[in-house]
Order: sequence, then C-alpha cells, then structure tokens
Amino acid sequence: MNDKHRILLVGLTNKAGLAVARNLSKSGCIVDVVLFTDVAARHSRFVNKSYHLGNPAYNVDLFVIRLSELLRNCFYDALLPVTDGALEICRNYKKTISSLVKIVGLNADSAYLYSKDKSALLDIGIRNGLTIPKGILIRNFEDFNKCNLDAFEFPVIAKPVSSALIINNKLIGFSVRICHNINELTDFIRETVNCVPILIQEYIEGYGIGYNFISRDGIVLNAYIHRRLIEDKGVSTLRESLPSTTYSIENDVIKIVKEINWNGVGMLEFKIDSNNQPVLMEFNGRFFGSAELSVKAGINLPLLFFDSFVLDKTIERNIIVRNVVVRFLHDEFMLKAQGLFKLRIKDFISWLVDLLLSVFSKNHYIEDSIIEDPGFSIALWRYEIKRWCKGFNTSLRAKLLKINPLTKCSLKNVNRVCFVCYGNICRSPFAFEYAKNLNNNYTFDSLGFIEMENRMSPAFALLAAKEFNVDLTSHQSKSIYSIDTNEVDLFVVMDRMNYLKLRHHGVPESKIRFLSNKEIKDPYGGTLDDYLMTYNKIKVEIDNIFG
Repeated sequence: MNDKHRILLVGLTNKAGLAVARNLSKSGCIVDVVLFTDVAARHSRFVNKSYHLGNPAYNVDLFVIRLSELLRNCFYDALLPVTDGALEICRNYKKTISSLVKIVGLNADSAYLYSKDKSALLDIGIRNGLTIPKGILIRNFEDFNKCNLDAFEFPVIAKPVSSALIINNKLIGFSVRICHNINELTDFIRETVNCVPILIQEYIEGYGIGYNFISRDGIVLNAYIHRRLIEDKGVSTLRESLPSTTYSIENDVIKIVKEINWNGVGMLEFKIDSNNQPVLMEFNGRFFGSAELSVKAGINLPLLFFDSFVLDKTIERNIIVRNVVVRFLHDEFMLKAQGLFKLRIKDFISWLVDLLLSVFSKNHYIEDSIIEDPGFSIALWRYEIKRWCKGFNTSLRAKLLKINPLTKCSLKNVNRVCFVCYGNICRSPFAFEYAKNLNNNYTFDSLGFIEMENRMSPAFALLAAKEFNVDLTSHQSKSIYSIDTNEVDLFVVMDRMNYLKLRHHGVPESKIRFLSNKEIKDPYGGTLDDYLMTYNKIKVEIDNIFG
C-alpha cells in the first residue's frame, strides 16, 4: 500500500472511529481526523493530525465552511464520515464537499434511507422474512393521542427513527429511551416528536447480536456476527465474534442488502429473545463499535473498506472467522465500579478476578490497551479523572455560591428579560408566560441549555400551569446557544447550576439574578403536586419582582 495515501475521518469516536484510524494507519495510510467534540482518540499514536472545526451542533454551515477550507489547503485521497452525524452532514452538503474530495461510505439516497429511517428498515425486514418488534410509528403528538397502547406492556422502547438530523442549521443527535410507565412515555413523546418521528416498540428481553458486513453493489463480500456479552443501555463493553452462519439470519440479511443495493460497511442489529429467536432492531450504515473485533476475528473491515472503496480493488469473501473476545476496559470498569458504590463489593471483586484471568487467554483482547496505544489509553483515563474533578469542582462552587447578592440586581435600564432553566420545558416557560401576562413593560423570553429545540412541555406541566391560567400547550423549547446573549439585558435563573452554565457561556455576573433566594428545583419527572408547588413558588417570586 502506498504510504502517501491520506485519509480524513470526520466525526472521530473512541471506538468505531479509532478502530478505523488504527488499522488504516497500520497499513501505511496517513490518517487525519476532524472532531465534533474533544475525544481521547485524538491522542492515539495512529492519528496524524486532529482538527476541531467547531461543533456542528451549534452551526452546521460554519462547520462546512471550515471543512471546505481545510480540504482546499490539504490534499486527501478520501474523506470518510464515521458517525451518523457526519453522514448526515456529508449527505446534506454532498455537492460542496465532493467537489473538493472523494467521499467514501456515502450511499445513494434510496439506500441511505434504511440507515437513516428505522421504520423503513422494519418494513423491508418484514418483506424478507425477519421478525420485528411490535410497534407503532408516531409522527406527531396527535398521532400519540389517537394510538392504542393496550397491546403493549411497560417498559416500552421509544426510539427516534433517526439518530441524527440537521434542524435549523444545528446537528441534533437523538437517543433511545426506555419508558417504564405512561407518564415517562408521554413526556418523551411531547419533548421529541416535534423534531423527529418516534417508534414505540415492545421491550425485547434477551441479549444483543449484530450481523456485521461489507458489501459492494448489494453483494455481501465479508461478514461475521458479534455477540454482546456485557452491555448497558445499548452500549456493549464486552463482545465475542462468531461466524455469520451462527444464527438463522444470514440468508435474509443477504436479501435485504441486495434489495437496498448497499455499498460499504453496515451492521444489522438483533435481539435474541426468550425463545432464542432473532428479532430485527435496527440498521447502522456506518462503522460500528465492534469494528476492532472484526480485525481480531480475521476480517479487517477498515482495511477491506479501504481496498474496495478507495483503491477499487476486488476483495474475496473470507468465511473463516476466529472466535475472539474484545473488551473496552474503561467502559466496562466504569460499569462494574458502580457495584463498589452500591456496596456490591463481592461482585466487583469477582469481576476483577475474572478479568485478570482472561487477559492471559490467546483469544482475549483489550481495545484500550496501554501497550498497543498508550497515548489513547492514558488520555482516556485522564479525561475521566478530569470529568470527576470538574463535577466535584462544580458541585463545590455551587455550594459556595452566594445567592442573596444576585437577587438584588436593579431593573433600571432593563428591557429584555430572559428566564433560564436547564431544558426550557418546565420552569422557565411557565415563568415567561406568567410574567408576560402580568407585566407588559418588559420583553420576556425563556431559554434552556439543551441544544435540541422545539421540545414540548410535559403533560403535568400543562396541567399545573393551567391552574395558574397559563397555557403551555404551544410552547416549544429554545436553546441559549441559538441567541446572542449580548442582546439580553437580564437573565433570571432558577438554580445554581443554571447560573454556573451561564457564566461558563460568557454571560457576565452583572446580567444574572436568581428568581428566588432559594433554589427552585426542577419538577421534571415528578408528580403533578411537584409541578404545582414549583409553579406557585415561581408565581410568588415574579409577583414580587415584576408585579
């Protein structure tokens, strides 16, 4: 392989993205990466240069402008998006980016649909003989009000049909939620459905597997299965490789891949239910967290992808799959360490002993091994310690923060007043609507710190607000990152954390005051009485300040 091949990875991650960078670099490529957020993987010895061009969660247009400048100044043989967000950007700005570099891993819209839209995948799964979870597609809140949930038992899975979308020039990520009762489900639907349709699915007990493959023109070239041995909230920390024929899914998967004419890597995710039957869950049309497992199993998907889609080589199928186990030690340790804090010391020690014994096995590998990649491993734990220290420091600052002086800010020369809470769906929208009805001498607004906008208020918020003659039914959340804070004369916050976030965002102390000399806690997830008590406190304070 020519050592002058230069590859740019967009959207580096600590698992999938790093696996690609490692194996291309080992094969002689020069691998540069573009970060969305700072990750430990950029410190890997296999990464040549890393670029932070701004977070597209705040401004996609600006990110693409900076990416275009980079591509004009630096030559790359290919650009590979390695996350759902990166794929969405490359798809929406394909004309601009492809004029500067060859984009690999970007399928035609007709094929990309099945990776982007989880509901479309389930339809094609049914046509090809696969079992899918029982579910309902919710496109708006009216759909939810009309749907019949009697066929479901809680918990249920609430799954946005897309993992990443560009909305109002912001790259928004969506995650799956396990809802344990109707109130949790209603709140999640209200908060999310304005941005993306939601699949409500039955919860499937069992363990997860993935059919991982690389295909060209719809023909599967190589494949293997990974089985999740340890997972938490959909994230696997310990996985083993199995032949692609281990479960009775291969023929059906091959038909699906051919029907959608997929090009590149992909992973069809299944749950093995209590009857030992595979149930189709979703399709990931990009490199996945178990990419490093493919290398250890003898099917080097990053290298095969490079050979096929960058060098246009013909690759032959390898049916021999080594049975190996790969673990991501950092994540597994953090998961198991919870046992220490819950006084399950015996379980933690048992896991630790098993870990020490397993590392001497020939078929056992650690992804974040300090021997193979010391820069990444050290950075991973350094970031973790930094996160702990930051959390402790923030907590300490919050306790030491004096609230009283910040409740005595003068309203002289104040015109625009903005109420702030964390999500902008409970406290601040009520404060905004109540103050607006009370006093028209000011311009009121409300904001939150969650980047995803257009979220609706929870059901209990609507009911509680109604008791104070406040209507929140049409409220849609806004993010503080979408405005120029210099245009606001006064920010009114509910708690210490709101204050600290505003200060971190660059808002001067002189423009912030607390609504009360006592924190007004977030009622989110609480009972109707919690909301009523919270809104009464907000009403009393606003009456005192603006009445």
